[in-house]
Amino acid sequence: MHDKDGPTARIARPRDNVVAEVHGEVGDVEAGLAAADATFEGTFRTARVQHASLETHGAVGWVEPAEDGAERLVVRSSTQTPFLTRRALCALFDLAPEQVRVVAGRVGGGFGGKQEMLVEDVVALAVLRLRRPVKLEFTRSEQFLGATTRHPFTVTVRAGARRDGTLTALDVRAVSDTGAYGNHGPGVLFHAFGESMAVYRCPNKRAEGYAVYTHTVPAGAFRGYGLGQLVFAVESALDELAHRLGLDPLALRERTSCGPGTRW
Repeated sequence: MHDKDGPTARIARPRDNVVAEVHGEVGDVEAGLAAADATFEGTFRTARVQHASLETHGAVGWVEPAEDGAERLVVRSSTQTPFLTRRALCALFDLAPEQVRVVAGRVGGGFGGKQEMLVEDVVALAVLRLRRPVKLEFTRSEQFLGATTRHPFTVTVRAGARRDGTLTALDVRAVSDTGAYGNHGPGVLFHAFGESMAVYRCPNKRAEGYAVYTHTVPAGAFRGYGLGQLVFAVESALDELAHRLGLDPLALRERTSCGPGTRW
């Protein structure tokens, strides 16, 4: 549980373990479903997936003299975000940016998984305390236990359309399992809804989403950033809706996809 409440916590509802939520509606979804010639409702679930990059999370660090004669902490890391990692290390150890250098060579596979600081802080702490070079690299087992994963989603979609394939309603409710710490939970949730629902013209849309904390491995960034989960559900629902109308699923999409100057 989280003690802080309010906007400074950057957590939507700490007492309920909800890190972020999305609520929005245009038109009247229930009226749109009632006006449809065919409707579909289904729930889709996506699994937790690990990036399994060829090179696991690892870093090596040391102290070297800087140009002004002072010392500088150097961390060479398999990271996708060297500047964000440097910022985080500066905040964690109360160091100025010029006192920290993060070097990222060839990453060895990232796919979003190496946007997190998972070993660099431990390496930096050991370097600053021991005053000698330190290396830490996850084993493959540790990668599955201690690194981030794709967010598992549970998505319920309700959709309705007329005989010609015109969408009358699109209602999407999603719950994202963000794991123990939140990490990229809000961003993944917001992107998932925005890009999966905005591509179709429909006068009645509703989005309801929650990213929730659980006692599991933290979820984080993963290629697609939430779209794989939501797009899978929405596109599957539209396929089923097209079959119920006796339409080619591609024809339904051609009729409802957004183009220049379109609304909804």
